Amino acid sequence: MYCKYCGKPLSDGARFCGFCGKDQESSETENSITKTEVRVTNRNLRAIICTLIALTLNLLVFIFALFTDLFDIRFGNDYFSTDFKIGIFDLFDNAKKISSFSLNSDSIQQVSSSMITFGVILVISLALFVVYYIYYVFSYSFTKQDQFVSIFGKNYNNFSIIPACVFILVTVIGMYNIVGEYGSITPTATLISIYVFCGIQFIINKVYLYMEYPV
Repeated sequence: MYCKYCGKPLSDGARFCGFCGKDQESSETENSITKTEVRVTNRNLRAIICTLIALTLNLLVFIFALFTDLFDIRFGNDYFSTDFKIGIFDLFDNAKKISSFSLNSDSIQQVSSSMITFGVILVISLALFVVYYIYYVFSYSFTKQDQFVSIFGKNYNNFSIIPACVFILVTVIGMYNIVGEYGSITPTATLISIYVFCGIQFIINKVYLYMEYPV
């Protein structure tokens, strides 16, 4: 018979170790194991919650960005102006709308080309959301179940903000460049909501990382 704490030999039936003095019938080891299991479970639960939040917010951003009006474009001056709302797909079919304003053909071509380029860049930025979803589906498929939760949660919450940041950067830069001196462009309430979603996700990610790796 050996001590379960220090491994020294014990006489048969001895309750206390003659070397370390530990009680052989104590539940200290079992309690330690239980506490460790609880900590792991809580950490995995946080990873699941934060990951689901990140997935949901990314999905909302993707849907809103793709299927709603994002920009309010205004052409004209203080005396006469016209404005209209457009979404991503409207950027590719804008010539008819622009031609109704008092712009010459060169100006129409310039603004139209800028809008199409802006639309292409926006589509590429939204494609990043799809890439990240596919990547983590494959991560799940090829990761052992007992390792998946922590790996998926940590990695997704580390990097899921990247598509949102790229989308915000593209929209902000684009709004100041696509119509140039011929008009102005401002975000709609939907686009502002998307910015709010991205901000919430960024905060959630930081909270998760702080809980996972406290300073």
